[in-house]
Amino acid sequence: MKTYYRKKIHTTILFIILVLLTYDASSQRSVTQQSQYWFGYMTSTEISAHYSWWNDTHYVPDGFFIVRTGLTYTIKKINITAGYAHAWLPISNSNTDLHRNENRPWGQVQFTLPIFKTLSFTQRTRYDGRFIQNVSQGEPIEKYTFVNRIRFMGSIRKTFPTVGNKENIPFISLSDEILFNFGENISGMSFNQNRIYVMVGLQKPRIQYQVGYMNRFVMTGTDQYIENHTLVLWITQKFSFRKRAVSEK
Repeated sequence: MKTYYRKKIHTTILFIILVLLTYDASSQRSVTQQSQYWFGYMTSTEISAHYSWWNDTHYVPDGFFIVRTGLTYTIKKINITAGYAHAWLPISNSNTDLHRNENRPWGQVQFTLPIFKTLSFTQRTRYDGRFIQNVSQGEPIEKYTFVNRIRFMGSIRKTFPTVGNKENIPFISLSDEILFNFGENISGMSFNQNRIYVMVGLQKPRIQYQVGYMNRFVMTGTDQYIENHTLVLWITQKFSFRKRAVSEK
């Protein structure tokens, strides 16, 4: 089993390197630089030994606001989640009011493999089915366009248990996520965006705090991109219906 996971790690890293080399810094590209803030709050509520309920909310001023929910099935170190999300998007790059709607069924497979005692690798593959509201003359209309999107993420996390204690464990993580559009309305598999982020955080028994920097490189048109330099603050909290059920007996 560990050999299988190591092969997955090597494949993921090689894939990320190849994609980054494909999208080299061409002088013909038009890249707009901007700064952003990203706030996120995520919860996972344990329902049974194998099932949990996932919720998350993310807000990037002038960028997007999304709420997402899903049911997770866990077996060993593999999490399989499926659910629904709703997003509010800007009308355009110049009009950043979040009045444009998106309905998004989604699903993902994620596994975490310990490499050493304080070092682990996480690989996540996520699918987004995006029903994006169309815009006419600067205003959203009732018509929607459907776009498939596939996302590949690899993340390495290093913990420092000797610095804290079992109740407070500092960590640092380095992640890269590549997103592609595909399907009927897309010619082939089209690059959507790439996210590279470095985070430092504190892991407590039921809550995790993360702060860091994300470079979010987004394709907005033919040879047109926006490079977002983003300050990130994420909070992840865990709950358990099982513990409550046991305590009430």
